[in-house]
Amino acid sequence: MLDFLRLPSFKDLADDALAACRRFPFAALAAVGATAVALSGARQITPLGHAISTGQLYQFFVLAFFATLLSKLVGERLGAAASPVGGVKGAVLALLLVAPAAFVVLGGGPGPRHAPFGPAPLFLIAGYIFLLMAVPYRAGEAGNALLWEFNRVALTGAVFGLTVAVLLGAGVGAFLLALEELFGVDVPNDLYEDVWAICLNLIWPWRAMTSLPKTFEAPEGDYCPRWIGFLACYVHVPLASVYLIVLYAFALKILIEWDLPRAQIAWLVCWFALVGVATKLTIYPLRETGHRALRVFDRIFFPALFLPAVLLAIAVGVRLDSYGWTEERYILVLLAVWLFAIAAVFTLGWRPLVLAPLILGLFLTLASFGPWGAVDFSMRSQTARLAPLLTANGILSEDRLTKSEQPVAFETARQITSIVSYLSAEHRRPAFIEWLNGREAGLDLREDWRSDQFVKAIGLRQKQPKFTLKLVQNQPVSVDGFGFMVQQGLYPKATARDVVDPSTGRSYRIAFDSETATVAVRAGSGQAVTFDLGKLAEALDAFSGTGVQELSDPRQLSLDAAAGDVRVRLVLTHVVGTRKENAVHITMMNGIFLFDSR
Repeated sequence: MLDFLRLPSFKDLADDALAACRRFPFAALAAVGATAVALSGARQITPLGHAISTGQLYQFFVLAFFATLLSKLVGERLGAAASPVGGVKGAVLALLLVAPAAFVVLGGGPGPRHAPFGPAPLFLIAGYIFLLMAVPYRAGEAGNALLWEFNRVALTGAVFGLTVAVLLGAGVGAFLLALEELFGVDVPNDLYEDVWAICLNLIWPWRAMTSLPKTFEAPEGDYCPRWIGFLACYVHVPLASVYLIVLYAFALKILIEWDLPRAQIAWLVCWFALVGVATKLTIYPLRETGHRALRVFDRIFFPALFLPAVLLAIAVGVRLDSYGWTEERYILVLLAVWLFAIAAVFTLGWRPLVLAPLILGLFLTLASFGPWGAVDFSMRSQTARLAPLLTANGILSEDRLTKSEQPVAFETARQITSIVSYLSAEHRRPAFIEWLNGREAGLDLREDWRSDQFVKAIGLRQKQPKFTLKLVQNQPVSVDGFGFMVQQGLYPKATARDVVDPSTGRSYRIAFDSETATVAVRAGSGQAVTFDLGKLAEALDAFSGTGVQELSDPRQLSLDAAAGDVRVRLVLTHVVGTRKENAVHITMMNGIFLFDSR
């Protein structure tokens, strides 16, 4: 009667583990390999010496896990469930999927010992996961139901497996900590890392593989659990609908102000689209029988997806035109194309759910390697931008890099610094070194130079330099024509001061805006004047040299403004600022305000 409450015994768990290993032998071996490499990496052991780093070997085993798992499931779907590799087709597919993994991880030569996952391996992992989601599909409505149920069970199992791994790792870690704190047992730090390596690289994949459906049979009857309907109706659909309304309101704002969307809108659209598509696929079983909100969302989502896709395309296009390609912008372009494709397909009435994960999986897989891939394509784009900038400023001449003898315009220096920093990242550095091809030999650089050292060696300032203007008062400040004087210091946290002319009783409010680099003075009558400190900094070339200027003539730091019966002179005594995204920002100012009290 209460069998559903019975917990599995250790024998049951062992049997499940053996069954998963028999069903997915190569994926299980890859998980064991990733665990072994993680354990050896914690002890600074390199299993293959210096030929392949520990980080590269670990990435390869992770990719091999997904590749062999995908190929075995495809083989089962094609009727070769008994074969350990999924039959001949599964074996061929395994080779085709493992080959990109080896190329992505090992193609750049030996890498850092503990290199993090770069863009290419992450794209490939994501691509394999989305292709896994598409494996069980077959034509017809039954195929849609099969795809939905397979992914529900697989995702639930993966989340449950992660929960088990995290709880087990935390529990064992707490036990070891208790032994150390309460009984004085010397527990090596490596042991904590070992526990987490085993839990995340062995326990989690084992539980995830165990939960994968063993057959590809379409569910019958009401196969959507009630908790999914509840979450979809009261959480996912309302949130996705609110985000959709926000995006449409933003599009209206663009039309009214005629201002192109900023880059931040790109990721907002992406998250909305991914959450929205996931919600749309989740409510598939409830598209006709579910709550009215679910039925309405199911009908309007894909037609409504065109406008967010347009916003995404415009935002990315603006960034590409200004700054060239990067892996981030490459993936945003792929997502924009994917959104247009699935919006068109489903709006036209095609019903195969498999198209959403299948197209995205293929895009991400192809983006992970080859000359058309995100990394190589972006590298070519950025080096194509870098070379003309270096040549135009005399840094690259006769195929040699030399230190710049002339000041380089700030915006140009900022662009060069940004590109060099991008190209010097760990996973791009070997290709950048190959592109340099010895051109940097004449520079004062160590072999393991960092991007900031490279920029310094070619004579450029660091990004977003600060500047300071100081008044050294060897000359007096003229007060002729003014009847009231006050000295004020303003900061981002102290942006406003109220002063009163003692002779007339007239009040003034002095307001400072750090972001726009302006100071405004407003009289009680409503008349106001504004001082632009940014223009003054530009006129004095505040960013040149060391960025610190000491001036002895107050007239160089004086600004006059008048409006109606308000006339004010500002004599700056100390200004500190910086430049961000080609705009001057003032972080502190101190000055003397002279008021005409007539």
